[in-house]
This record gives sequence, C-alpha cells and structure tokens, in this order.
Amino acid sequence: MCWSTLSSLLTQDWCGSLIHKLPTFLRLSRSEKLLFLETSWWLFVSRLAVLILPFRWIQPYLGELGSETPLAENPDEIRGIIAILEQVIQRSSRHTPWESNCMAQAIAGKLMLNLRGIASTMYLGVMKRDEMKAHAWLRVGQRIITGRRGHQNYTVIARIGNRSERG
Repeated sequence: MCWSTLSSLLTQDWCGSLIHKLPTFLRLSRSEKLLFLETSWWLFVSRLAVLILPFRWIQPYLGELGSETPLAENPDEIRGIIAILEQVIQRSSRHTPWESNCMAQAIAGKLMLNLRGIASTMYLGVMKRDEMKAHAWLRVGQRIITGRRGHQNYTVIARIGNRSERG
C-alpha cells in the first residue's frame, strides 16, 4: 500500500480530537469499549478496502448481489442489537482518523450484522442533479441503520442481501 493512500485515510486534526475524547472513552463500560473498537476496526477495513480494491472483490463478503431481504418487522430478540449497532456505527464514524463515509459505514454495518447472523440489505444509489452523486445505505427489516439521511432521493442501482441465521 502506498503512503499517499494511508495518509489520505487520516484526517488532520484527529490527534487533538483524540486527546479530548479519551476521557469519555475511558468512562465507557468494557463491553461498550469493545464494541466501539470492533466498529472502528470494521470502519477502517471497509474504508481501506474501498480505496484499494475493486468493489467486485468486496461484494461477495457482503452478500448476494441483486438479492433483498424482506421488509418485515424485526423480531424482538434482535431489535435491541440493531439499535445498538446503529448508534455505535454513527458515533464511531464521527471519531475515526479517516473519512468514514456512507460506503464505509454500510459495509462495516453489513459485515457486523453478517457476523451476528442478522439479515440485511445494502443499497447503492446514484443521483444526478448538477453533478453525479452516489450513496450507500443499510437496511435491516424496516429500519435503515446507516445512510438514512436523503436515501430516498437516490435511484437504487444495486442491492446486496443475505439470508438470516437468526431472526
């Protein structure tokens, strides 16, 4: 990997921000710290993969291209897990030293849900106004857990779903 790619992962003021956020992190419970670190890891892996690999190499790890999970209500047993993952992905993505954009968040969330055996669908969309824009979002049942803001303005060009092992 070239240094310019690595340096493009890092934002300028991250070290200063880290010093201010460290006391908050240290006050978290052990399980919250582990989940935050897991999420940060998957955000890093996702962002790096998007920067250096063709998407066709990433997609098989996410699910089946062209498939979509049902829009059913999420079972009670996984509703809490989904809410926690949604919150930790949003929070973690704001504090990474690299840009954790919608694509990185959707991929990280998809991988984390897959590891927990929870079915989800990742959507890739485009919008053309003055310029072409792309967006990614992740849905579990009826709930969009990443990329919710403005997703309805995009035309879906790809769906990546998987079967559930639970719920």
